[in-house]
This record gives sequence, structure tokens and C-alpha cells, in this order.
Amino acid sequence: MPYRRLFTFVEGNDDERFFNKIVVPVLKEKFDDVRLVQYAQMKKERIRSYIRSIVSAGWDYVYVTDMDDSPCVTAKKRQVQNEFPEIDPQRIAIVIREIESWYLAGLSLNKARELKLGKLPKNTDGVTKEHLSSMIPRNSSRVNFMIGLLDNFSLETAKRRNKSFKYFFEKILSLKKITED
Repeated sequence: MPYRRLFTFVEGNDDERFFNKIVVPVLKEKFDDVRLVQYAQMKKERIRSYIRSIVSAGWDYVYVTDMDDSPCVTAKKRQVQNEFPEIDPQRIAIVIREIESWYLAGLSLNKARELKLGKLPKNTDGVTKEHLSSMIPRNSSRVNFMIGLLDNFSLETAKRRNKSFKYFFEKILSLKKITED
């Protein structure tokens, strides 16, 4: 079986923390090597060059971005493609609304009660940074709070509570090798 390497482009620190703890271990079951590339601080030409290099080497990649204020997934994908025409639209994964929605998706309602976080939405698709920040206990830092969410994270719960998380896993686990496309 050929060596499979996956580059996952993520925006910032919160995304990288989430992917390292939750996503990379699952992806390592399918790929021999999984690398995270934090792109928020990179120049556009550097990202373009990175994508071209990955494609020319025949490796796999996925570009993950938050939907933020885009009206729909299609509009967000179009925006990414306008900035980076070399990115295959099939390799763009949109987080609805923001990565914080995925952090909260994996927390069971029972665990949220145990952690005294108050009422959680049954569906986390609309959760934003601000919503999550409002839940942080006064005696906790944002980073420690988010790490605590990841320590109590359930993949199956997250798939039920967030559509884009479920879609991401279905899509990434069915990803065809670039040279097979």
C-alpha cells in the first residue's frame, strides 16, 4: 500500500489544539503521516506555494476554514477559491460557524451539568467564540477551559450535535488520494 500523507490547513491556535487532540489520532488510522499547517499568519503566496508542492508530490490535503459571517457554505468556498484558485473545492472543509462549535459539540449534556456549565444547545452549529467565552468559569483561563472540553470530548456525541463536524469526518475519511481523482 502506498505511503499516505495528509496536510491539514487550519486557521489558528484553537484549530490546531482541537485537531491535534481530536482529529489527528483518527486520521492516523487512515494516513501514515498527518501534518497540521497553521495558515492564519502565512502570506497568501506561501499558502499557494504550499498547495502546489503538496499536489505535485501527490500527497493529500484539506483546507479547513470557519464559515464566520458567510451566508452559506457555497459562498465561503467561493471566497476561498477566489483567494486560492489552486485549492480543489472538494478539499475545502467548512466549520459551521466557528471551531468553537466543534469544541462544544463533543461535550455530553451530562458532562456539561457535571462541569456546571449551564444549559448547552442540543445543536452547536451556531456556537461562536463569544458564546463559548461566556461559558468559561471565572476561575479558569480560556485555554485551560478549552483543553478541559477536549479532555471530555466524545466523537459520537460531536457527530450528533454538529452537522459540519459529522460532514467533515465523513468527507475526510472518504478522501481519495490526489492521484486517484
